[in-house]
Amino acid sequence: MMPLHRYSRRKKVQLFFSALNPSPSDSLLDIGGSIGMTGEFSKLYGFFNNVSTLNLEPEPVGSGLATFIQGDACQMPFPSESFDYVFSNAVIEHVGDFERQRRMAHEVARVARKGYFITTPNRRFPVDPHSYLPFYHLLSLATRRRLAGGLLKSYLGQHEEYWMLSARQMRELFPSATIVSGATISAFQRKL
Repeated sequence: MMPLHRYSRRKKVQLFFSALNPSPSDSLLDIGGSIGMTGEFSKLYGFFNNVSTLNLEPEPVGSGLATFIQGDACQMPFPSESFDYVFSNAVIEHVGDFERQRRMAHEVARVARKGYFITTPNRRFPVDPHSYLPFYHLLSLATRRRLAGGLLKSYLGQHEEYWMLSARQMRELFPSATIVSGATISAFQRKL
């Protein structure tokens, strides 16, 4: 799965650059990010002179190319238009229910001066990208908790809660953005 994972993330970075056309002198906030498990976001981190990452957890491995800020994506500790661009890959489905996702979307639009690029796995895609099991993500949260604590415990390891989105829901969260839908959904907007 790692080659497919790397390929998918690199395609997202290519779409980010082609859709938003940033400059190296622009600032970038990567929400929940790092250079990736195998460096798949290193092109993004190496391009900008000023990169910051925001994460709830303590500083992640691979964030040495950026300024690390610990904080909540649903209540960012920044003034409006603090960063030229905001980027986030596969984080919005982890912040909580749709109301928390709405708060993150509002915060993304608020702190981005020139534009933003947000991606998430597509709820309508048949394979769950967190477990690699078909249709697992369509089960209720309670059922996933039970399976992760029992039958699938050795396969899944620690239970991870997430609320995946459809393209329609991403349009609702980011009404002025361009939405590109496939196995993942990307929402991006260039403001200037």
